[in-house]
Amino acid sequence: MHSYLKNRCVVLIPALLAWTTACVESSGPKQTPVDTLPNIAGLTVSAPVPVPAGSAHASAAVVSVDESVVYISLAPGSVPMGIKATVRALSTGDSVTTAVVNGGFDPVAISASIGDTIAVAIERFGFADPIRALQVVAARRAPVVVRTDPPPQKRDVPLNSVMVVVFSTPLDPATLTTGSVQLWRDATPVAGTVRFADALQLIVEFQPLNVLDPQTAYHLVVTQSIRDVNGIGLESPVAVPFTTATGGSAAGLAFASVTAGGLDDATISYGLAFGHTCALTTDGAAYCWGWNGYGQLGDGSTTDQSVPIAVTGGLAFSSVVARGARTCGLTPRGAAFCWGGQPVLQSDMSFVALAAGGYHDCGLTTGGEAYCWGENYSGQLGNGRSGPHLGSDAGFVSGGLDFVALTAGTYHTCGLDTTGAAYCWGDNFYGELGDGSSRDSSIVPVPVSRGRNFVALQAGYYHTCALTDAGAAYCWGEFFGSDPVLVSAGLSFVALTAGEYHTCALTAEGAAYCWGRNARGQLGDGSNTDAAVPVAVAGGLTFSSVSAGKAHTCGVATTGIVYCWGANTFGQLGNGALGVGVSSSRPVKVAGQP
Repeated sequence: MHSYLKNRCVVLIPALLAWTTACVESSGPKQTPVDTLPNIAGLTVSAPVPVPAGSAHASAAVVSVDESVVYISLAPGSVPMGIKATVRALSTGDSVTTAVVNGGFDPVAISASIGDTIAVAIERFGFADPIRALQVVAARRAPVVVRTDPPPQKRDVPLNSVMVVVFSTPLDPATLTTGSVQLWRDATPVAGTVRFADALQLIVEFQPLNVLDPQTAYHLVVTQSIRDVNGIGLESPVAVPFTTATGGSAAGLAFASVTAGGLDDATISYGLAFGHTCALTTDGAAYCWGWNGYGQLGDGSTTDQSVPIAVTGGLAFSSVVARGARTCGLTPRGAAFCWGGQPVLQSDMSFVALAAGGYHDCGLTTGGEAYCWGENYSGQLGNGRSGPHLGSDAGFVSGGLDFVALTAGTYHTCGLDTTGAAYCWGDNFYGELGDGSSRDSSIVPVPVSRGRNFVALQAGYYHTCALTDAGAAYCWGEFFGSDPVLVSAGLSFVALTAGEYHTCALTAEGAAYCWGRNARGQLGDGSNTDAAVPVAVAGGLTFSSVSAGKAHTCGVATTGIVYCWGANTFGQLGNGALGVGVSSSRPVKVAGQP
């Protein structure tokens, strides 16, 4: 993590410690009546759930496993400005943090028993003090529905949607049937299948057997025949009315390219994969899906989407790039637009290619000149100075180099000149410059060491990879060091892409290989095992292009169909599902395509 970002993390510690101490001191022999404890509407603390014998429990949120755990969840809209929740069991001091999305959060688990007190503190954007609540763990608590996708009264629901129901506590699988979770059109039941979408049995999916009818009212029903693992029935039946979109809103899409992005600021990501994806249709229309906290999907809202949704403005693009919490597109005439919200023109210059970094962007002119704009605290704009440079006044990259390609990471930028020599500038905390030095950063381009010539270059978040004309892959930066390291293991590649902690490449035959971190299945090999050497993406697909994001990857198959794999916390796989437990370690088809 960058040094100045690291300093942000310590600000909250004294306040949290003081709050924790106060809570512990107040939990002595004199008990506070439950009905007088501070509470947050929509907050649910489940009854204790036994941990299976010999299991470390599937949830990473369990800090220590005792004989039982409880699940804490918050309904969407409960804390509209919330950004992070800290959950603490006062009896043990164990705690867990989770992101607040759309004013709520899905269940997180923590070790606790009957009578223990659970404290919840929710930080809010723009507020100095968090909102707090205390709840005592009860011996019996009926399960509730935390959220549904689509939510109640949602309009324009895609016709190929998968209905998702998140429960407050694990369910008894014997009670999950098409009788307990149903979909209706007026008084007519809709045929479909139900299944758990996660290992903890908290998230249920209803998959209609056929696409839904356009502009039609439906209602999803969850009955009280659903029971949790303690044998307790649902607190009350739930009916979720929604209306489908018109026939063309999410059907018949034909994509030509895809780009995967995601937030790379660890101080606010809390270990979650804040990712989004965008793609261009064959006629240049931009569609996006996934995390939308800053409006990076371009639909004019900040609502996450688990299926493709059109970017507003009616613009046609020749290319689109996603990185961080922003998306940029290049029109056929070379105009650069970026959006967190609706597309905004970034410069009056004309470009032939764009590169999107964590907090900066760059454009390449027809004459090979590089211009960059945005944050510049590490010199990532390459203009010989530090400090921000606004998009309306794009700054020229120093050095007089003629570039044929540009690529941007979180705090660094790299380019290939006309001879195939690679240059980098900006931050060098992890060796991102690749010049073999220990310098902190460079405000002008410096040559990558060992004098190799490359034909392709891609910056990840804190590392960079490149290809030689023989198809050998070299990487430098985080996990690799400050000199290029050969990683191709005898394979020959023609294209590559770099994400946060993983990299993928294509062979001449279109076979996809990935290497690096794989906790969310972003390598696509059907496992969650990290790989130091390239492993084949499962499924036997051949691709014309691939793009790696924060913890997910997408590719355009040679059939013209877009597939994604990896994290799906915010719907970045585009298959109609979203949540912590619905990632995929194998390619899944993005919705809306034939």
